Formats: sequence, structure tokens, C-alpha cells
Amino acid sequence: MTELLTTKEIASYLKLRPETVLRKVKKGEIPAIKIGGRFRYDKNQIEEWLRYNSTLNKDIFAINDREPAKHRSKKRSEVTAIK
Repeated sequence: MTELLTTKEIASYLKLRPETVLRKVKKGEIPAIKIGGRFRYDKNQIEEWLRYNSTLNKDIFAINDREPAKHRSKKRSEVTAIK
């Protein structure tokens, strides 16, 4: 059987505040199951959701390395997409 986590446990696992987790659940951004008026989270679904939402599956934007990182300008003209 799969492991179900509480909001507090999933918040700790994701390094988020419980309020942030609940807000994202209500917006449909994090998968959850409602049991007895409280949300529970299937650990396997959360891990799958993390893999699906990983930056490896998205376009990554980077700033050209013409300046040192701490002094780097974030001008729109310098942002390029990496695929």
C-alpha cells in the first residue's frame, strides 16, 4: 500500500510552509486526496509530480555570462532560452 502524508509532512518534504502547500492544493498545483475533511498526499504521486515538474522537462532560461554572477545585469536582451 502507498504511504499517505499529512500536510505538515508534505510541507517538510517539499521545504514549503503548510499554508503554501494548502494554497497550491486548492489551486490544483499539487496532487492531494481529501479524507474526512483533511488533505492527504500519496508519496508516490508527489514524487511523480516532482519528476514531471522538474526543470529537465521545461525550457531553461539563462543569462549570458559576460559579467561576474554577483554583478550580472538581468536585461531582457541578455536572456536566452536553452533547450
